[in-house]
Amino acid sequence: MRGYGVFRVVCFTVIVISNLLALAFDITVLRRHWQVTGNIVAGDFVSFRLDAVAVLHHLSGDYLPYPPPFLLLSVPFSLAAPLPGYIAWIFASLLSLIAVAYGLRFRLSAIVMGLVSVPTLYCIAMGQTGLFVSAALLLSLGLAEAQPVIAGIAAGCVIIKPQFGLLLPVCFLAARNWKAFAAAATTVGVLCLLSGLIFGLDVWSVVFPHHVSGAQNLLAAPWPAAFEYTMITVFMLCRSLGASAHVAAAFQALAFICAVLACWRLWRPGGSGGLDRIAATLCLVMLATPYAYIYDLPALAFVLAEYAARRRLGGLAVMALFWFFTGAYPLFSTFWFLPGAIFIALILLMLRWSQQRST
Repeated sequence: MRGYGVFRVVCFTVIVISNLLALAFDITVLRRHWQVTGNIVAGDFVSFRLDAVAVLHHLSGDYLPYPPPFLLLSVPFSLAAPLPGYIAWIFASLLSLIAVAYGLRFRLSAIVMGLVSVPTLYCIAMGQTGLFVSAALLLSLGLAEAQPVIAGIAAGCVIIKPQFGLLLPVCFLAARNWKAFAAAATTVGVLCLLSGLIFGLDVWSVVFPHHVSGAQNLLAAPWPAAFEYTMITVFMLCRSLGASAHVAAAFQALAFICAVLACWRLWRPGGSGGLDRIAATLCLVMLATPYAYIYDLPALAFVLAEYAARRRLGGLAVMALFWFFTGAYPLFSTFWFLPGAIFIALILLMLRWSQQRST
C-alpha cells in the first residue's frame, strides 16, 4: 500500500511537470506570434478565419487547409471580429467535448484532467481543430453499439479532417454495424453536397490541385521544418531519423496496414469493448495517418484520464506516460527526433497489459 502511494506521487509529479512544460511552450508560441504579427488571436484560428472570409467574398480559395465541409464549421465563427470569433471557437469546442464526455458518463475528475491536458492546452493556445475532431471521434466510438445512427453521424463529421476517419469504416464493418456505416456515409455525402451548395462548387475544384498537393509538399519538406516539431506520426518519425520521403511513406503504409488489422480484430463481434477498445482505437487512428499533431490528441487524453480513474495502478501509469510524452515532446523534437509514434505504440501496449492484468 505504501508502495502504491509513492507510485501515485511519482505519477502526479510527472503530470504536473508535463503541464508546466506545456504551458511554457504555449506561452512561447503565443508570444512569438504576437511579436511577429501584433495579433493576440491564435495563429491557426486566424488562418482558418482568413480562408473562410476569402471564400465568403469569392476571393482566392487556393489555400483551403481542409476539405470544403470544414467551411461549414469555420465560416460561422468568421462572421465575428477575430477576438470574439476565437473566444467563441474555443468555448464551443470545449463545450462539445465536455458534453460528449459527460454523455458517455465519464467521471468529473476525468473531464477536469482532460480539460487541463497538454493537447487541450495546445488547442486553446493555437486555436486548432483538435477539440472538435476529438468530440466527433469520441462520440462515434463511444456510441457505436448503443446509438449506431448518432455514432455514424459523428463519424461522418470527421470529414473536416479526413485523415482521422480512415479507421472508422473498418470499425463499423468489423462490428457488422451497418446502421453506423450507412449513417456515416450519408453524413459525408450530405456535408460535401451542402458545402458545395452554400459556398459554390468552385471550392471543390481547388481540393485536389491545391489541398492535396499542399499536404504532400508539407510532408516532403526536409527535416527539420518549423511546422514539424509537434507531429507524432510514423512518417515524421522516419523523416526525423533521416529517412527519405519514399522510405518514410513505406513505413507509414506498413503502420496503416497493421492498424487496420488490429482495428478489425478489436471491433469484430466477441472482441473486447468499452473503454479499452475506445482507447486502443484512438491510438491506432494516430498510427494510421501520416499527418497528426499533439493537438489532435484531446480525445485520447480524456479517455486515458477516465481509464486511470477506473484502473488505479495500470491506468495511472498509462496516463502519466501520455502526459510526459505530450508535455516534453517539444524538447524531444528540438534536441533529438520525433518519437511520437513510439510513445503511442507504448501506450497501446500498456493498455493491453493493463487489460490482461485486470482479467
